[in-house]
Amino acid sequence: MIKSILQKLGLRKGEDTPEVVSIEVSEEVLRQKMAEPKDFYVRIAPNGELSAFCKACDTDIHIARDEMLVWFHCKSCNRYSFNPPGNVIRDATFARLEAKPFEYEAYFIDFPPQLQPPSAFDSIILTIDLP
Repeated sequence: MIKSILQKLGLRKGEDTPEVVSIEVSEEVLRQKMAEPKDFYVRIAPNGELSAFCKACDTDIHIARDEMLVWFHCKSCNRYSFNPPGNVIRDATFARLEAKPFEYEAYFIDFPPQLQPPSAFDSIILTIDLP
């Protein structure tokens, strides 16, 4: 996956390569951070249905998935965000284990111009295949 992201950014290993950092965080701290106020709400149902809502625009966010990321796009304010599929599967697992939707907040992000979102954002619900 790292190689794919580097290729998408037009980078080669060793030249201004972004560093991937993995940090272990307890579930309690993770949930606390995810609940803090941010730009938009994310909701994932126990069946894997993912949806999001822009707080500033008071509208649904469109969701798409490419080969590496799950993307969020508010068509009203034209802001984007993304999340690795592994994180979305983790969140769906929380929902499934609790037998209720898992809801949290996330930030819109500015990403480098080499990293482009998918061209089609046609859905406000994306169903994630759960393992």
